[in-house]
Amino acid sequence: MGRNTKHKPPKQKQTSKNVTITPSPARGYRAIRYLLQLPRSARLALTAVFALAVTLVMALLVFYESIFYTNSLLNVLMLVCVGFGMAMYVAGWQLYIGPVGETPPARLAVLWYVGLGALAIFLVTLWFLQGIVKGLL
Repeated sequence: MGRNTKHKPPKQKQTSKNVTITPSPARGYRAIRYLLQLPRSARLALTAVFALAVTLVMALLVFYESIFYTNSLLNVLMLVCVGFGMAMYVAGWQLYIGPVGETPPARLAVLWYVGLGALAIFLVTLWFLQGIVKGLL
């Protein structure tokens, strides 16, 4: 009546020396599991830092070209930047933090989220160092 839902072990590969090789999980999923095993407070802080970094990256892009904008348009663009930061925070809450007492499932989207956040932090750091170097010259 129902399907057989028993978990099947991964297929094992036989080599010529009668050594059995069991395939290991993909590196990406090991990294995702490691990231999801962090304490909830660490995941929350990391999500907040990612959201702030995305907001700063967007704001730096707007301010870089701010001489072409009027004040009212600049205000609207800054609200758009804050919207991107809030979207990053909400996505992190759904993908990476999860409800209280539960650990979110290991999905590839978590790795993409952390990668995007790390890229945003890298760009903010790069622009910060560039500003320091220009200030010293």
